[in-house]
Amino acid sequence: IDPNDCKNDIYDFVKSLAEHIRSDIVKKTECTASIGIGPNKLLAKLAADKIKPNGCYVCRDWKELLRGLDLRDIPGVGWKSQRKLEPCGLRTVADVWDLHDEAETVLGEIIGLGNAQKIVKYCFGKDDRPVTPAVRKSIGAECNYGVRFDGPYGVDYMMQGLAKEVETRMAGAEIRGSKLTLKVMKSKDTTKVPGKFLGHGSCHNLSKSIDIPLTRDKDILASVGMKLLEKLDVNVHSIRGMGIVVTSLKFDGDNDAQSSSPLSSWLKKYKSRASQTAHDVNDDTSDIDQDEIMAGSAGVSKMVTFEEEASETTPHRKDSLMPNTFSQIDQDVLQHLPSELLDELKSEYKTSRKPVSEQSPTKQTGQRKIAVNKQIPIKGQVSVKRMFKLNSIKSGKEEFDGNCTLSQLDCLPLEVQLQIANSDNT
Repeated sequence: IDPNDCKNDIYDFVKSLAEHIRSDIVKKTECTASIGIGPNKLLAKLAADKIKPNGCYVCRDWKELLRGLDLRDIPGVGWKSQRKLEPCGLRTVADVWDLHDEAETVLGEIIGLGNAQKIVKYCFGKDDRPVTPAVRKSIGAECNYGVRFDGPYGVDYMMQGLAKEVETRMAGAEIRGSKLTLKVMKSKDTTKVPGKFLGHGSCHNLSKSIDIPLTRDKDILASVGMKLLEKLDVNVHSIRGMGIVVTSLKFDGDNDAQSSSPLSSWLKKYKSRASQTAHDVNDDTSDIDQDEIMAGSAGVSKMVTFEEEASETTPHRKDSLMPNTFSQIDQDVLQHLPSELLDELKSEYKTSRKPVSEQSPTKQTGQRKIAVNKQIPIKGQVSVKRMFKLNSIKSGKEEFDGNCTLSQLDCLPLEVQLQIANSDNT
């Protein structure tokens, strides 16, 4: 489109551009579209509402567009506000115009000053909200009309069709996703006939989500969707609608797309927190005798014990977000870690984290090794004699007071409690 062909009339130019866009939409999707054009978001929206369902409208004069509109047509005026305004004689935009400078005061007494200022501004065609491109956060496909599984096609056939449509849409947008949500509409009463022929009627809206590998493959989407449907445990004859929605999207050209995984995301999120916590613990325990925090025999009951050995020649994980040893992970975060991520984390440290009961005797070598028993607490009572002793030392007492209470443990950070719990009972 050449702007010179519009005879220097900007309104003709933008309308020609809008018609060109609408034509492209029809060719690519076989769907009609309506476009509203105005000097701000409010007037553009009202222009589109005015010309729907299939057309284009350019707002040249805001008064001409707003004249005759009800206040209910203005964004921000819901049915509750409408019920408050109508008894006061305020039903249309023109009624607000008639109030002139008193508009904000009058409306403020009815619906509040903040809402009144916004609505009055809209009634005079003013809107300073910025126009920002919307970022796609999800993509999917749903169907809730004519869904019945009493014929030759089963629920798996519909699931495959939805997955294929989602794959097509994601390929067109050049994106992939790592989280899938299955949406199901379950009829409240299958014996009742809906008001609309083959409609869904009154339904319960159910959904279930799961993390998946970064993909847009229709076979994976369909397979995961069927597994989620089994977990929902819904009678297929009561299903009146179903949909697949994919989120956590990445563009195909995104450099971080290949490295995205639940475990790496979790580690990246808490890496700085764990480092800071470890630094604070080292500062708090710098004035304690090393004998008090040396690793010893298991003096704790109901504790899961692991032995970690780190030699001077052991390579560090320089190119990974993973800590060098299991003990460097924030234990507070570890306790709240989902089971699937905890299993993945355990597999990463499988070679360096063996139960002490299964550990074979270490052969003497020329390398100097540092062997430490690291223990992860689980629910249950523990032997806390050493904990009381260290707590007394930190508080300035020369001797250990055997009449200490369990509440003293709350004064110590979690990492210090772990070090105390690993001490012997001597």
